[in-house]
Amino acid sequence: MKLDWSLSHEKPSEDCDEAELDPKYRESVRCKIFLGFTSNLVSSGIRDVIRFLAQHHMVDVIVTTAGGIEEDLIKCLAPTYRGEFSLPGALLRSKGLNRIGNLLVPNDNYCKFENWIMPLFDQMLQEQSTEVIIPLGLNTAGNILF
Repeated sequence: MKLDWSLSHEKPSEDCDEAELDPKYRESVRCKIFLGFTSNLVSSGIRDVIRFLAQHHMVDVIVTTAGGIEEDLIKCLAPTYRGEFSLPGALLRSKGLNRIGNLLVPNDNYCKFENWIMPLFDQMLQEQSTEVIIPLGLNTAGNILF
C-alpha cells in the first residue's frame, strides 16, 4: 500500500502553504521507502532478497555499512560453503567452521585473509610514516583535508 501512496491521499493540513494545495503537486509527492541494513546481511545470504527489492523498485533508497568487504574478500581467497541459518554455532565452531547467516567459513580462510592483507597494511603504514602529506585545506568544521 505504501508503494502507491502519494500526498494526494491525505487531507491537506490547516497550516499547509498554497503549493501544497495544488492537486498536481500533491500527486507528485510520493512515499520514499528506505532500506537500511548492516553489511552482515549481504554476507549471510540475504543478498538476493536485497537485489530483488531494488530490482523491482520496492525500495527507493538503500543505506548500509561497508563492514562486509573483508568477508567478500575472504570468499575470493578460499571456498565458503552454503549451510543453514539454523545450524548451531557452537557445534560448527568445534569443527573449525564459522557461520555467517547461512554461510559456513572455515577458520583457515580468516588466516589466508590475514596473510594477504597484513602486507598491504604494513605498506600503508610505511607510506604514511615516511611520506610527507601536504593538507589541501580545512573544511567548514575546521578539519584538515588531504
